[in-house]
Amino acid sequence: MNVSSILAQLAEYGLYPNKATLYRILNKCLASQKVVAISTKKAVTYFEWVGETHSHFSCNKCDMVFCLNDAQIINALDFAQALPSKGFKLVSYDVHLHGICEPCQQKATGLKASTTC
Repeated sequence: MNVSSILAQLAEYGLYPNKATLYRILNKCLASQKVVAISTKKAVTYFEWVGETHSHFSCNKCDMVFCLNDAQIINALDFAQALPSKGFKLVSYDVHLHGICEPCQQKATGLKASTTC
């Protein structure tokens, strides 16, 4: 979620924190490694709770970030072959793909999008 979407969700509960306060809280969560920040090429930052490793796709047009199914990533990539030698042990990974999402492609061609962007 980015700061705007966090503020909108809090507003649904009748909570209206100052944006600076929210950034201070997020920075404390980042420092204590409770959340991670994902920045896009257009300088939009998304925050998510620390948990199991998963990958993302960023749209170069609308700047949305989509979570990916890591089972498909693992099946598509052979991480062991990417390591410098067999003596290396993979502990975690970070995959961030960039491109144009389906809704943006469909907007460009005039077709109706199956998901929103």
